[in-house]
Amino acid sequence: MKSWTEKYRPESLSDLIGNTKAINDLKNWANSWGNKITKKGVILSGPPGCGKTSAAIGLANDMGWEVIELNASDTRSGDVIEGIALRAGLFRTFSSKGVSSKNLILLDEADNLYERAQQSKKKVKNYSDRGGKRAIAKTLEQTRQPVVITVNDLYNLTKGTGSKIKRLAMTLKFQRPSVVSVEMVLNNVCERENLEISQNTIRAMAEAVKGDLRAAINDLQSLSEGKNKILIEDVEKLGTRDREIEMFDALNVIFNSDNYEEPRTAIFDLNEQPRDVATWVSDNIPIMYKHPSDIERAYDKVAY
Repeated sequence: MKSWTEKYRPESLSDLIGNTKAINDLKNWANSWGNKITKKGVILSGPPGCGKTSAAIGLANDMGWEVIELNASDTRSGDVIEGIALRAGLFRTFSSKGVSSKNLILLDEADNLYERAQQSKKKVKNYSDRGGKRAIAKTLEQTRQPVVITVNDLYNLTKGTGSKIKRLAMTLKFQRPSVVSVEMVLNNVCERENLEISQNTIRAMAEAVKGDLRAAINDLQSLSEGKNKILIEDVEKLGTRDREIEMFDALNVIFNSDNYEEPRTAIFDLNEQPRDVATWVSDNIPIMYKHPSDIERAYDKVAY
């Protein structure tokens, strides 16, 4: 079954909701590619589900460009980025319609793709993403094609060796859509899918996702499986589930990070009361740590 986020993805920049200034700046950047330009790439920065990837794809459709995408499901390393993104940036592209005027090189969720050190069960860190930031910078320096980079966390991409990326690319900030905007999209999807749902239920769904339009559409598809009527009780159960998933994701970062910045960001993004976060952390310390001295130190940190 095709995901509804793909089924109802905007095909043009004109179909996107909100972020008017960022979208206009993106258009101007794209139109400048026939002239003298100072930035070969653009970074679209903003929270999940605010339309960054849709903006990149909509731009390509509007400009008649072919999209060459590297995303979170791809193998990542400096060699892979240079082999795909840089190579695509140096040559013209061919499509079913012949030679395209441009490739749009899309590096999606780049803050999650590159420079992560993952620790295996044998306590050996895997630096499979090492060199990725340098490869992105090299692509931006040498490309003859436009590059769009999407990130949820701009700092995570541009810290350390990524500082050069920020200098080479223009940054556009995307904001979360309003509750009313999310409602409008959900109403449209419900109408096209022949779903029976009250306006109060749609409002509850829109408020629950905190501006993540992609999550709202995914929730709608999930709740509609096997039925054509969605009740407010269904949404309330979903809200509890999502809150627990978000909290456990944050706890994973808190307990496994080797720096202070990542846990701070994870806690901030939760949008939960500090006392609630502290309670969840305290409750999970005995699960995460087995040695008494480790448990004692962890509780001291929480108390501090």
